[in-house]
Amino acid sequence: MQDALTFTAFSKKINEIYGNVNEERDFEYIYSYLCRNCSYLSRSILRDGNSKLFFAKSFSWLFSVAGKLEVDLGDVFRRKYPRACPYCVTAPCQCNETHRAPVNKAPAHAVRLSLINMYNTDMNSSAELGLEKAILRMGEIYPANKAIWKAFGSFYHFSRLFEELGEIHEAYSGYKKDGEKIKLEEELADVTAWLLSAWGIHHKSDSLSDCLLDYYIDNCPVCKKSPCVCTEYSDRPQMLADKASLEEVKAKIVELISLDPSLKAEIGELLSSMDQAIDTVSTVDAKQAVGSVKRALTQMEGAINKADDVTGRTNKVLASIKSILSTLESFKDYWPG
Repeated sequence: MQDALTFTAFSKKINEIYGNVNEERDFEYIYSYLCRNCSYLSRSILRDGNSKLFFAKSFSWLFSVAGKLEVDLGDVFRRKYPRACPYCVTAPCQCNETHRAPVNKAPAHAVRLSLINMYNTDMNSSAELGLEKAILRMGEIYPANKAIWKAFGSFYHFSRLFEELGEIHEAYSGYKKDGEKIKLEEELADVTAWLLSAWGIHHKSDSLSDCLLDYYIDNCPVCKKSPCVCTEYSDRPQMLADKASLEEVKAKIVELISLDPSLKAEIGELLSSMDQAIDTVSTVDAKQAVGSVKRALTQMEGAINKADDVTGRTNKVLASIKSILSTLESFKDYWPG
């Protein structure tokens, strides 16, 4: 496992790759990609898709938003969550019992002082906070999150995350009117907390640091450069159909039929479905076509595996089917439910 990334180290990495391009972008552009990838993260978890990819993208855009606003994300996270819940001022959180009031019924000024003292103690104990330790911190403060997720799935967790995302935008509106950044910093800390908590629950045995380092192993994953030279809206398709991917699947079906022309009668109509999806580039058509291909080839694979007389040609057909099904893994998030 790689050495754990700190907030500062990952912020520096994002700035090295995207600092120049993000400087030219407005807040709304960067914020929209944060919202988009958090929504895709939620969907990928619900559908057992590639959630690590969307964790990496969500954290990247979150750090980009913070960088755009000149906010030290690690500092505001530690200030909001200094080893205790900021409402009941204890860990594990007891807000269910106190109704978000401090456990000792302390007045507001005493709560503020207590949190400041906790923050100072936390900062004195370690100048930098690693992402892995931040994940553990969220589990220690809010162990109930894991129990809720286990009982009801990720719905509650992501409903809270999207609530906080909305509050970021509201706080930004306030910041633009009055120049006050404290509410914006607090909301950024909250989104950070919910994302860290989600990773700790869903990928409890995996390193977020490794995930992020792997994602940027070749610099920007799209243009492969640092600094990034991508133009706006040049991101790769993730959830919607794109012609190149559909054409790749069609070409593999054609190759499969060439290995055994007798298959044309059985799966030839799949080509018509793919042609329609390629022609319209409609996500609805793509879902139908991809679903049809997956179902037909999965059944064919099962039938071949049960056959007794597997020849060399049949082995090639089976390998071709496996290759197509492997390609379809990239469409996993928009297969029909």
